[in-house]
Amino acid sequence: MKCSVGVIAILSVALMLGACDRSADEERNLAMAERVFSEAWSKGNVDVLDELLGDGYVKHWAANEPTVGRAAMKQAILDWRASVPDHNEEIVGMLATGDMVFVRWVETGTMHNDYLGVPATGKHFKAAGMGWLRFEGGKIVEEWTSVDDWGTQVQLGVQYPESWVKPGW
Repeated sequence: MKCSVGVIAILSVALMLGACDRSADEERNLAMAERVFSEAWSKGNVDVLDELLGDGYVKHWAANEPTVGRAAMKQAILDWRASVPDHNEEIVGMLATGDMVFVRWVETGTMHNDYLGVPATGKHFKAAGMGWLRFEGGKIVEEWTSVDDWGTQVQLGVQYPESWVKPGW
């Protein structure tokens, strides 16, 4: 037990020291990334994306074609939230390094309405996700996201359309 407590103490100190080594840009990037999840995705306040996303923003999804631009990203969030109005994304880990922020989250919600050809089920789901956000000029300009879509399908009792499955899956 003493070894375990010692290891935990050493890891805690290392994490605190790592936080002290963050640059002001990395701190800003972490705060901006957090707002994408808490304000845009979880609350549906897509107008915040005007402040957070840079010109030429591109989101690369694991299963879908890329979403290009602020307007398209706003619409993607609004479309999803129309189907899952109680959608919430809880961040469980973040790491900033240079112009990149890595985020792990757990998303939950209930599918109340149809979504892009997938019929509403009224079922609740919980899925893990992770992604990288790249910053340039103080804005998010590129994002890569992977969510447990298979687990979500199982929990909802649906199968996403075959047209959604893209190379690389």
